Amino acid sequence: MKLKRNNKSMVQLKKELEYNWKRNSEGYLMELDTFLEQIKNITEDELRRDILMTMLRCDEELTKLAEKLFFEYYTRGYRDGKKNNSRVIYRNN
Repeated sequence: MKLKRNNKSMVQLKKELEYNWKRNSEGYLMELDTFLEQIKNITEDELRRDILMTMLRCDEELTKLAEKLFFEYYTRGYRDGKKNNSRVIYRNN
């Protein structure tokens, strides 16, 4: 996969990252499913709703941070690679 150095490819990468990374994590989906199953056992509706909303806010903040850091590290690596005029050699192991 060859990436072009322009805003369009960076925007596309960011969109793909935001859409895909959590949906493809079996561990994340399994833990989320476990949490949702456990929260069903809470009988008090207001407490159940508050716990769910708190978890969703935490998840959203963590997601934003992870995506921001990934994009920053990717951009820095891409820029440093161009600056050093280095080539990446792919090897089949």
